[in-house]
Amino acid sequence: MRHQVAGAKLGRTSSHREAMFRNMATYLFSVERITTTQPKAKALAQYAERLITLARRGDLHARRLAFRSIRNDAVLRKLFSELATRYQNRRGGYTRIIPLAEWRKGDAAPLAILELVDSPVVSERITKPKVKKKEKEREEAAKEKAKGAVTEKKAEVTEEKEVAEKPEKEEKGRWKKLKRMLGWHTKSEARFDKTEKKESHRKTAMGTGRSGSKKDSRGKAR
Repeated sequence: MRHQVAGAKLGRTSSHREAMFRNMATYLFSVERITTTQPKAKALAQYAERLITLARRGDLHARRLAFRSIRNDAVLRKLFSELATRYQNRRGGYTRIIPLAEWRKGDAAPLAILELVDSPVVSERITKPKVKKKEKEREEAAKEKAKGAVTEKKAEVTEEKEVAEKPEKEEKGRWKKLKRMLGWHTKSEARFDKTEKKESHRKTAMGTGRSGSKKDSRGKAR
């Protein structure tokens, strides 16, 4: 007969289930809010409330019993000092389960949030992200405006430079055309012309060599 076997098994052995509850309870007492599946949240709520009841007792024997489950010294200290005083005048109901309209990826298990009641950490965490999102949106909008203003200024500066440099470029082009028409060349232009003439002569010589008599591998004419 199934005597003294109440509680969800969660598809685990007793040792595995106990280790899982220890880890989850330690994390719950440290951050005061966790997200897990709904069956685990219901089972963990009972486990965590028993530990808070031991903390409310506050004697040495209760501390030793709680130490069997909570092996982290900092979390155990918080449980017997901060959480015990917070729930000293409250008779049970130390946790709250909030079902979520979400499902875990992979097996589609329904999710829920398990949190401690009257927790200042949870209330701060709920209100802070909204303010942060608004501030981030404002900062991003201000950055985009600043970037737009900078790009507009750069475009105006480049347009002004182009307008200022346009007559100078036109004047230089006219002056070069006039020089070529009159036959005036600078030293660099004369060198360029000489190299061009040499290359043209070399190409013509190579062309005549190809069209002329054929040579064998030794270089003699056939």
